[in-house]
Amino acid sequence: MSSKSGDRDKPLALITVENGKFVVHDEALKRISAIQGPVGVIAIAGLYRSGKSYVMNRLLGRQHGFEVGPTINACTKGIYVWGEPLVIKGADGENVSYILIDTEGLGSMEQSQTYDAKIFSLAILFSSYFIYNSMGVIDETAIDKLSLVTNLTKHIHISEGHIERSAAAFAEYFPHFVWLVRDFSLQLVDTKGHAISARQYLDNALAIRSSDPSKNQIRDTIMQAFPGRDCYTLVRPVIDESKLQAIDRIAVSELRPEFRTQIDQFKNKVFLEAGAKKIAGRKLNGQAVAGMIVQYVTAINSGRIPTIASAWENVVEGQNRKAVVEAVAAFKAAIRSSFKELPVEDSELSKANDGCQKKARDLYYKMSMGDTHATYIAELEGQMAEEYAKLAGENRAASEKGCKALLVKLFETIEKKVKNKAYVEQSEFDQDAQDFWKSYARQAKGPSRDASRIEFEQGTLALARASVTAQLHDRARKELDEQRKRAADAEKRAVQVEREKEQQASAHREAALKADHQLDVVRRELSTAQKEVADLKAKLDSSRKKADAEIASLTKARDDFADKLQKEKDAHEASRRDKASRDADVTRLQHQLAELKASLEVERKAREHVNAELHQQREAAKTLSDQKDGQTKLKSEVERKLAQAESSLAASEKELARTTQSLANSEKSLAKREKDLANAAQELAKAHSDLSASRNENDRLARLQSDHSRETLESSQKASREFESLQRDMKTAASEHKAALAQRDATIASLRGDLKSAEAQRGSRDDQLERLREELQRDRRAADQLQRASDAKSAEIQELTIAVKAANERADKLAAELANRPVGVVAQPELVAPAPASPVAEPSHDVEEEDSSPEVKRGKRKANPRDSIRVTPAKVRKSEAPAVNLDFDPADMTVAALKAFIADHKIPGAPIQTAKKPVYVDLVNKWKASKAR
Repeated sequence: MSSKSGDRDKPLALITVENGKFVVHDEALKRISAIQGPVGVIAIAGLYRSGKSYVMNRLLGRQHGFEVGPTINACTKGIYVWGEPLVIKGADGENVSYILIDTEGLGSMEQSQTYDAKIFSLAILFSSYFIYNSMGVIDETAIDKLSLVTNLTKHIHISEGHIERSAAAFAEYFPHFVWLVRDFSLQLVDTKGHAISARQYLDNALAIRSSDPSKNQIRDTIMQAFPGRDCYTLVRPVIDESKLQAIDRIAVSELRPEFRTQIDQFKNKVFLEAGAKKIAGRKLNGQAVAGMIVQYVTAINSGRIPTIASAWENVVEGQNRKAVVEAVAAFKAAIRSSFKELPVEDSELSKANDGCQKKARDLYYKMSMGDTHATYIAELEGQMAEEYAKLAGENRAASEKGCKALLVKLFETIEKKVKNKAYVEQSEFDQDAQDFWKSYARQAKGPSRDASRIEFEQGTLALARASVTAQLHDRARKELDEQRKRAADAEKRAVQVEREKEQQASAHREAALKADHQLDVVRRELSTAQKEVADLKAKLDSSRKKADAEIASLTKARDDFADKLQKEKDAHEASRRDKASRDADVTRLQHQLAELKASLEVERKAREHVNAELHQQREAAKTLSDQKDGQTKLKSEVERKLAQAESSLAASEKELARTTQSLANSEKSLAKREKDLANAAQELAKAHSDLSASRNENDRLARLQSDHSRETLESSQKASREFESLQRDMKTAASEHKAALAQRDATIASLRGDLKSAEAQRGSRDDQLERLREELQRDRRAADQLQRASDAKSAEIQELTIAVKAANERADKLAAELANRPVGVVAQPELVAPAPASPVAEPSHDVEEEDSSPEVKRGKRKANPRDSIRVTPAKVRKSEAPAVNLDFDPADMTVAALKAFIADHKIPGAPIQTAKKPVYVDLVNKWKASKAR
């Protein structure tokens, strides 16, 4: 991945998911590896869409940075790191480079719980300061959402082959834990009203014991695994929702002042407490942090559980080997750059070797990690020794070549004199020889200087000396030419023999050096081979012991799994019985609901009956206005009408009393029905809560089965690989184990099928409960409409009573006037209809008064004032059917009410009892249309 100029001012993808595997991005890894000195890692995690990225931006001192979005979709995918580290001087005066890591939100509908656990575990492993971000308060719900901490012992190990049973074992390796509570609006006080700190608020919440063991386990894990924990609260940044959705685009001045103060204090707190990432008490640099990231991701991708010790050992080994390579390269460059050219003296070469080796060892210790350096130091010193030997050989060869060339050059003058027979005296030759050796001593360099001198002196110079001597002897003893010649020949042969001896000695020396070098190589190879044989024997013994332990562990795990599976089956059977009991409760509630709907339908019919009677009274009052016949006929019928009016009024008063009592009973019944409906709603809510608890329990069982299946499968695969490489006779046991695994997988698949069936049944019951809730709401609305109609009818009856009373008063007045008139004088009274007290929304109750004088018995008695005109309803003709109120919408009625209506009105074409609601609604609509026509 190529580097760009703007990459340092934006987040970089550190880990993403491709084809189901985590991918570490090279650019982000290179940025981390390039950091020199101590590195601190600040990571944040929490539920998705809870504002984690905005907190990281504020720690960076900026509004924009990590992506922040206003929708319900998660912005961060995988793990991102800010492109430029923040360098801050710590309390000890040492600069620490902080890298900020933002993780993908937990609980997203797009990811599984296993994926969330891996992201959460990686954030814990990477960081030296871990921030857990949540909203609202720390209550049971918030603690339940942090259930991932209970699985840390399953997703993280400290050492290879060892499963930690207690979370306290991780305290040494886990980061400082801070629970950041966002949008916090409560006061930090205890039960007595005393002020407490945020840390006390967290510890009090963790100290509460719940009836749910799983929640207590979460609390215990947090307290044991994170002894260095703290809590911090932040108020809501803005009040306006529209500004909250654009929080990264508004100015800092628009944030609430208390939020700005709190976020600045939190930033100072983080960088004051964070510190460098440490393992085994050693601060990590960027290269070590990058190595740990690669080790952890590689372990997860290969299906293994990340192991802190193994990852650290691998990083230490890689770093130390790299330190050896760098130190050797530095040694080679330093020692060869110490001299402009070869040859040099052995003392100078040895001195330079000592200094360069010291610098190389210092460089190794500066770059290395861990506490075991003997192997790497030995490797470093061996390679430096080889390089020094190679350089020494090159120095000897250069010295030998230079010395020989110098000897040849300096000897040219003597050789020329010898050839020209210029020497007269032997002393002259000896003086030239002394000058020759003095010049050679001044100019010759390197370890081959003396050897080359001896070789030259015994060879070429000796020949020259012999030549000069021969020449002198020729001059001095010409008479002894023959003897001199023989002597010269003998001396030549001696020189030749000496030369051959010298050559043989030189060849022997070179052969001895080569033999010593080969012997050293063989010794080193033999020592390495012996070590490798010993290591292989130790590994073979360890592998055999591990294999035996794995067999015992697998056998025990198989037995434990069978017991656990039987317990889960028993629990599943108990859960199924509980579901059957809840289904019976739901059926009982449905029956009660049907009875309530039937009673409401009866009340509605009673109200329709009251409306019909009121309509009859209005018709009767109307007929009274048409009775304006002659006075004679009026007199004869006055007494009869008065009697009828009195009896009708009495009947109306009784009917009014019964109607009032019926309305009161209806109100009581409605109140009781509302109470029953409320109780039914509570029972339905309880049933829904029980179903949710059952669903959570089933999910937990599924997670347990999944985790156990994965762990057992990984263990069996690892054991199988070791068995195949170590012992061929373990094939039978491995095949039996695989058969047991297959049988177990089949059993688990069967249980998962049962769980899916139970989920489907739960979904069906949830739909039924939802329909019941809708019917209850419609029934409540219908009851409210009946209550309003009842109140309206009561007002109409009261107005009718007032009108009847006014009519009676006018009738008494008219009777009194007729009684005071002379006998035989009959006046036609003026008919006056009483005006209603006030207009109403319903059709007015028309009341007709029958206005006529009472019959006058001449000379016998006066008219009785009580013989006044009464208002009486006309009787309904038998051939005229009561009117039907069609002003209703069948769609607002429940299924039970529709069935009762169809049965009461004998609507033809009634469907079977299992038909859907639209069928009943369609039948009633057709019946209404026919009645309207």
